[in-house]
Amino acid sequence: MLSAKKIFREFFENSVIHGLAYFVKPSIVILERCVWFILEIAAICGCIIISLQSLNRYYHKSTVITLEKDFNIWNTTLPSMTICPMTRLDEQKYNDYCSARNISGQLKTELFQFLESLANSTYENFEDIKEFKSIEQMNIDPEDYMMLIYNLTQDLTRTPDIYSRVRNMNNEDHIHVEQILTEYGICYLTNSYLSEGLSAQYLITGKGPDVNEVEAEMGIIHRVRHANMFDGEVAYNFIGFKGAISIFIHGPYETMDIARNYGYTTEMIEYNTAPTELLASDAFRRRTTIEQRGCRFHQESNLTYFKRVYTKNLCNQECRIGFALEKCKCIPHFYPNRDILLTFLNGSKVIINCNCLQNCQDMEVVVDDKEVKIFKDFLSKDFKINILNTPWNVKLQVRLASEELVSSFGASVVFKRYPLNRFKRQILFTMTDLLVSIGGTAALFLGFSVLGAVEVIYFFTLRVCCMSWSLLGSKKRTKKVVLRSKKKVVAKEMHFRI
Repeated sequence: MLSAKKIFREFFENSVIHGLAYFVKPSIVILERCVWFILEIAAICGCIIISLQSLNRYYHKSTVITLEKDFNIWNTTLPSMTICPMTRLDEQKYNDYCSARNISGQLKTELFQFLESLANSTYENFEDIKEFKSIEQMNIDPEDYMMLIYNLTQDLTRTPDIYSRVRNMNNEDHIHVEQILTEYGICYLTNSYLSEGLSAQYLITGKGPDVNEVEAEMGIIHRVRHANMFDGEVAYNFIGFKGAISIFIHGPYETMDIARNYGYTTEMIEYNTAPTELLASDAFRRRTTIEQRGCRFHQESNLTYFKRVYTKNLCNQECRIGFALEKCKCIPHFYPNRDILLTFLNGSKVIINCNCLQNCQDMEVVVDDKEVKIFKDFLSKDFKINILNTPWNVKLQVRLASEELVSSFGASVVFKRYPLNRFKRQILFTMTDLLVSIGGTAALFLGFSVLGAVEVIYFFTLRVCCMSWSLLGSKKRTKKVVLRSKKKVVAKEMHFRI
């Protein structure tokens, strides 16, 4: 009969794993077997502990940020810019809206003031929103505030008149500009990889964005502008605004941060920027998971409200949405809320931790305070404070009376000083390294190998089947021999009787 004891005995006698043979040798006394048992357990524990450390390194410490200095061959992306005009509502659209609903007189004036103040509101100035009793009587659903503001706001990138159109010019070429929804309301973004995912049309209506045919007629449209050291000085002019504007400068892989506002201006401003870029290798992108690298690419969004794009700032926005839901059971109007307010509070009404990951690709622009202080007589107090407290290196120059010169104004980004360093995310510990590490550990402690693993599988599958088949065949042969012997005995007895 084939027993488990016999199977394990044969495996221990023939296994390539060191030390197992001593458990079944007849000449080994009990004390020796106990010593070998302790040594075997210690070796197995050591192998498991070090292998788990290798696994932990692979899943949590397998990537590294390296410093690159071969700047002569780089194509560096210019920084992005977001500009928010302070004059929001289009008077013609507002007049058409009021005419269609028979709104006139004082109610028309109060509604305009309310919507204009609402469109310009953010966390810093909610108390400045105009309040009128007549607004409550109109029964406008608060969930429709942002949709109403959007419908009454003209998309300045689609204005037929080129001199009144918000545009970004780089010599004779043009860089794409998108009307987006931010925590400062409806703004305009240029030179960004994320513009389509932040489109005001998409975030408010859930559709689009539509192709900007007016922009397409202007010629070559670049999504972003790159430059290298052989291009010399490179600049773009983001213009077409009238009235006060608020300016934000950030990387093309990130959105504007409301805490880094350059203040308000009514003149053209030139920024001399010096960005430092963080990139990722192709292998890093293809062969790592989000858990391994501890960062997200912008197309790997897990956000509720921003489903097309991920950035750390957008994740922080969702944290603020969650905080607003916890405190007042509502969210500010400037967030995309077409899908009902869900997912931020769990069953116990405790705020859920957002755990915002870094961007895998990012850019930081470094700031020089001395260049800003030259213009302290022109800049307002708030503007100076915002500039001087901003951890970027931006040299600023004010172009006075630019609106009279080109019928509009905005801001320029000038790229003179090219970076001499940049950073790149790369894989340090690959799957191959993991296999080599675990295999070397198993070989060191146990003499184990791939063939050893095959041997274990063989002994307890194919070998067991073969032994069972052999034993069954042996029983059948024995039975046949016994039957032949019995027949011979019977034949002899019959012969003697005859």
